[in-house]
Amino acid sequence: MVSTGSWKNKVGFWAAFGLTSAIGIFVGLRLIQPKSPSSVPVPAATPVAIATLPPVAEATAPVVAAQPPPAQAQPTPPAAPPTAVPGNATPAAAVPVGDWAEAVSGSPTDAATGFPKRVMAKASGIELVLIPPGSYERGSKPGGQRRWVPPDENPAHGVTIPRPFYLGATKVTQAQWTKVAGLNPSRFRKGGDFPVEGISFIDASSYLRRAGLRLPTEAEWEYACKAGGDDPVVDSPDPAGTLAEVGWYLGNSGRSTQPVNLKRENPFGLKDVLGDVAEWTSTWYDSAEYYRSVPSVTDPHGPEEGTEIVVRGCTFASSVEQCRCAQRGHVNPQTRGFIGLRVAHDAP
Repeated sequence: MVSTGSWKNKVGFWAAFGLTSAIGIFVGLRLIQPKSPSSVPVPAATPVAIATLPPVAEATAPVVAAQPPPAQAQPTPPAAPPTAVPGNATPAAAVPVGDWAEAVSGSPTDAATGFPKRVMAKASGIELVLIPPGSYERGSKPGGQRRWVPPDENPAHGVTIPRPFYLGATKVTQAQWTKVAGLNPSRFRKGGDFPVEGISFIDASSYLRRAGLRLPTEAEWEYACKAGGDDPVVDSPDPAGTLAEVGWYLGNSGRSTQPVNLKRENPFGLKDVLGDVAEWTSTWYDSAEYYRSVPSVTDPHGPEEGTEIVVRGCTFASSVEQCRCAQRGHVNPQTRGFIGLRVAHDAP
């Protein structure tokens, strides 16, 4: 038989054990239950090196990628020459021609280039006119009074003079020659305003070196004579009358040279291009050059060497038929006759 005290002791033990277990279970459940976000402490942010950061998404966004880089834009075009200001006869700024010459007082300025249209060469006192660039038909072709064309004047073909240049307003006078060379070689009618003549190509070259000038090429000379268009005499309905207005020839010269600057100037502002005395050019003569220039050529200077130099223009003893811009004379460089010169110089 079990005693009463022993039974009570067992009941107390199990009651205490049950209470303790319940409390333990309750505490355990509280410990493993997730805590609310507000109760979780936020740890301090750990510094991250910039180099380890991932690429920024905006860097590859379409808006940014669509913008072209300014550095790869079209290259800056070269500066254009001065242009005319609307309503004014002169461009915004005049361009100096250099130390070799100075603008003639009151000379207008070319609107396309800014260069003065007339300059005075300092060493020689020669006045030169600005010749604009352009194209023309060089040579002769049958038609009108040209029933027969010399073989070396055809076929006619296009020539382009790409740059402006300066050309003497008249032939070099005896006074202008002696100012630089010291001696007057002219055989005929000596006088300061008469054209110098009786000079060889070698004489002319020496004079030009001292004066700081040059001779025009054969193509430049014919371009200036035609003023970029047709032959003023051959293509005229009255060749003799037209020639008498612009030059001294057999019909009006009295068989003698005459002073320069007395005849009508051509559209380029040049006088005495035809008649009085012929003019040296800087081009070696080549009878077949025109055949190699068809259909067109730019800034031709002729062959690099030869035995004869091209002489252009006619003289006081020439007939109307001989006075044409396309006529090609050619003589030995040492020849001295009724040949003078017209100076030229490159524009800046």
